[in-house]
Amino acid sequence: MKTLFISSALVSLLTVSSYTLAADAALAEQRAEQLKNEFSLTDGQATRLQGMLTRATLTDAEKQAKHAKKMQQKMTKRLGRMQKKLSLSDSQVAQMKALMQEKMQQRRAMRNTMQTRLAAILTPAQLEQMQSMRKQRWGKMKMKQQRGHHNRHRDGGRHHGKAQAAE
Repeated sequence: MKTLFISSALVSLLTVSSYTLAADAALAEQRAEQLKNEFSLTDGQATRLQGMLTRATLTDAEKQAKHAKKMQQKMTKRLGRMQKKLSLSDSQVAQMKALMQEKMQQRRAMRNTMQTRLAAILTPAQLEQMQSMRKQRWGKMKMKQQRGHHNRHRDGGRHHGKAQAAE
């Protein structure tokens, strides 16, 4: 419970005092150390906080490049597993890679189209509010992932309400 409170406090602190975010890695490290001392954080918590502060200072282009690299690594890893488990030939792997890249491009195009259409429907204030809501939801999802609860239910994958109704 104490960890949950500290995590919630840190998220609130980061949200409320976003102006204090570091402009570069050295300042992020310094700020993380200050917060570590102020809130009696463990080394692990301070390291995660420093990572959040550093990521928050990346430009959009840097974030996109980092994301693209991460997605490429995931795809390469996924293709390697499929090649091994399905005994795929090099030709099949190349075809699968092309198919996966095509699918990623389609998703990106669909996302861009959606953004353009939303911008035509919503007022600038509504669009900004919607983006804020998305960021907040994304932050909550990331917190769950870090705690190891994302898509892992104790009852074998069923939601509690559905599991009780089935019994």
